[in-house]
Amino acid sequence: MFCTSRKLATSSVILDWVNDARRNGTTDNYKGKRLHERTTWNASLAVRILTGPDKGSVIMVKARDVSLGGVGFLSRQKINHHTRLEICAGNNARSVTGRVVHTTNTLGGQIVGVEFDSSAPSPTRRLAG
Repeated sequence: MFCTSRKLATSSVILDWVNDARRNGTTDNYKGKRLHERTTWNASLAVRILTGPDKGSVIMVKARDVSLGGVGFLSRQKINHHTRLEICAGNNARSVTGRVVHTTNTLGGQIVGVEFDSSAPSPTRRLAG
């Protein structure tokens, strides 16, 4: 089974993933280059391919990083640019959809960057006082 339920994630799930990564990962320093900070993330992901010749296939991949706007992972299976995906983290019953925005071939597979479909959550701001 892909996920224990087919509920698509709200922005709160993305926040959960980013917070999980921040507990043990390292956040990048490219504030001027990216809209959202990326944090290294060591998580197992189940990825369902929603479009293209491998539509319906489910593969297991290893996350590399996550941000409020997307996730990067290493895949042994080739995934084409613009492919739509549904992603679950670990045993999480909720999934996130997105599309592949970049791929980089590497030894043993491909580094895949996915932009989430849902609008990114706003970072929590503390009020002075």
